[in-house]
Amino acid sequence: MKRVTALLVFVALSICGTIYAQPFDMEPSSGAEISELQEKAGWAGEKFTRGITNLLTGWLELFNQPAVRADQDGLIAGLTTGIGEGVVWTLVRTGAGVWDAVTWPGAMIIPDAKPVIDPPSVFEDSIMAEYK
Repeated sequence: MKRVTALLVFVALSICGTIYAQPFDMEPSSGAEISELQEKAGWAGEKFTRGITNLLTGWLELFNQPAVRADQDGLIAGLTTGIGEGVVWTLVRTGAGVWDAVTWPGAMIIPDAKPVIDPPSVFEDSIMAEYK
């Protein structure tokens, strides 16, 4: 059972990473116009993958926020307020992931749904983002 769960998590993270990396606002290379339905489907897909990504990686904020706080304000701040911020951001990001993963079909009705939180993923506001 543990192997099956680990395999499912690996596949989900692999899919989320590749889909999330694809920008939906790119112009088609063939010069053809993107239909309104395709555009809405792109927004819905982006919302769904953002939700699954945040749902599966929200716990990383427990490590990310103390590192960010320590980098900005020093080690003591990272060990005190950074840990508290990490707990809060873990709950917020995971909750936003649940919201996006559940409400993604609504992006077909209300287009251009913006992310619930900013930055939209844990990977965009981390110490490692500086080294990209």
